[in-house]
Amino acid sequence: TALTLLHRLGVAQLGTVHFNIAICLVEEQKFSEAEPYFHKVHQTLTALGNKGYLGISHLGLATCAGARGDWTAWQNHLDHSQTFIDQAAIVLPDIPILATAAMHPASAAHRPDDADRLRQLAISQWTKLQRFDDAAKLTN
Repeated sequence: TALTLLHRLGVAQLGTVHFNIAICLVEEQKFSEAEPYFHKVHQTLTALGNKGYLGISHLGLATCAGARGDWTAWQNHLDHSQTFIDQAAIVLPDIPILATAAMHPASAAHRPDDADRLRQLAISQWTKLQRFDDAAKLTN
């Protein structure tokens, strides 16, 4: 596969590749396939100490945990995600994409407070990115 070739070539940004694959899989609602990629990215970011992106990897892992109904892991990752994203004051489109994806399992599991927390995070991020149409879609 292309990923195997990149790995053999020693591409320095393999973490970015893994992250982008995971995001694409989440957008296709293939959470079980996305999770191993988020774990790889999470390990790399933990070693690097990059709190902003570590917060995004926690959000990705929370999304996957929620999709499989592991609410203990969900809460752990969601709490870490919010802490790191807030500390780093990071604003990226990946955050509201993941937050929106994570809202659905929370709603389905009758966790309205968690779903609202994610909705607010997504709205805040879209607004900071001046993507007001995307933010408005979440207010209706």
